[in-house]
Amino acid sequence: MTGFPGGTPGRTVTSMITVVRATRVLLILLLAMLAISFDMALGTSSTGSLERFVLLLLIAGCVYAAAKANTVSAWMVQRLRH
Repeated sequence: MTGFPGGTPGRTVTSMITVVRATRVLLILLLAMLAISFDMALGTSSTGSLERFVLLLLIAGCVYAAAKANTVSAWMVQRLRH
């Protein structure tokens, strides 16, 4: 790979792929924790109807963002390999 000056090209690409994968895992874990906390807030008796709707939207957003992070990171890994 000629895009990276100095060092061993294969090693640099491998380390970048590792960073992308680690970032993906951390982002998905963060989004899962957010979704769980929103889900716990849904279960309280003091949560109103509008708040429940907003929390459901936030949970759906977290699930969508996790799926998108997975897709984007897979694309980045594929692009780094070529």
